[in-house]
Amino acid sequence: MINLDSAKKAFDKYVSNYDMNDPLISLKYSHTYRVCKESLNIAKSINLDLENTYLAVLIAMLHDIGRFEQARIYQSFNDSKTVDHADLGVKILFEDGLIREFISDNRYDEIIKKAIEYHNKYEIGKCNELELLHSKIIRDADKLDIINNVVNIGAINFRSDASQISEGVILDFKNEKSINAKNKKTHNDSLMTMLAFPFDLNFDYSYHKYEQQGYIDKMYEMIEHKEIFSDYVDELNEYIKENLNGVDFLDVGAKTLNGEDDYTDFSFAVAEAVNSGLADLGIMICRTGVGAVIAMNKVYGIRAGVCESKNSVILARHKNDINCLSFGADNITKEEALIISKLFISEQFEGGRHLRRVNKITQYEESCYGRK
Repeated sequence: MINLDSAKKAFDKYVSNYDMNDPLISLKYSHTYRVCKESLNIAKSINLDLENTYLAVLIAMLHDIGRFEQARIYQSFNDSKTVDHADLGVKILFEDGLIREFISDNRYDEIIKKAIEYHNKYEIGKCNELELLHSKIIRDADKLDIINNVVNIGAINFRSDASQISEGVILDFKNEKSINAKNKKTHNDSLMTMLAFPFDLNFDYSYHKYEQQGYIDKMYEMIEHKEIFSDYVDELNEYIKENLNGVDFLDVGAKTLNGEDDYTDFSFAVAEAVNSGLADLGIMICRTGVGAVIAMNKVYGIRAGVCESKNSVILARHKNDINCLSFGADNITKEEALIISKLFISEQFEGGRHLRRVNKITQYEESCYGRK
């Protein structure tokens, strides 16, 4: 079990080697604990198990450990002109051996290492499912605290100029991607980088906080030459709304990757939740989507379908009144899965002649189960 109290004492002891009167040091010290809180909130929002919740908080505690040495040596947090602080943190923890001060067990080392290494990179590198999850948590938590400081403390200069935004930055934005540092040429490009943070968010909690706090509109109000940014702000607010779940949900697993798991168990759990009235609709993901549909359709009252395109899920809801959806993780992208899932939830059964056909299915099912 990860001991967070012990890790906190070790962290405070490490930071005590630096000058807390240095504004850069004090900034990163307070930032660290705020990111710990955000990581905890995200972990709770996705019903993460206790051990992985503690691990997420520990990663948050260590994610910027390279900043303190960076500030001492360079008196700057500009990675492009000094050193990559995430890579420096990995070196301090794993090459210099400091990690054992925070956690005695080495089984989480690779997860911690990759989450810290990738937390400031343009994209997450190669990693397994659990490494990916923790990398996403720390990236979201870090951004949420940064943007909160930006809008509430004024941590960056919002004085824009009359120059246009660079073409590469506009292209990144239109593709709904984070702004690649290689494309930044002007101060306006830097402001666009901050505005585009939502394109790299991963969790409903993060989108909800953005909307509740009104971060985009607050940033916009602080920017001069608003006419340059107005269209982009409107697009961002729409993007956040589109990515808000807004749906109460029950997660029946799997919480972590286990090669011994059987898709049938989770398929039955999803279908039984719908059958019992605990949920109105169910979504199941397996490798092809087919096995899950076969299993779910064995449960009374379930009409499950494999839908891997917008047209198929719309027709399945309109004509067949499916109440459980399945798709194959090997067959569609995350973006496609989100679009299909939203359509599954929003589209409604048309009734009419289709109701007669669905009723025949129900009547046949009742005759087989001997129930009504």
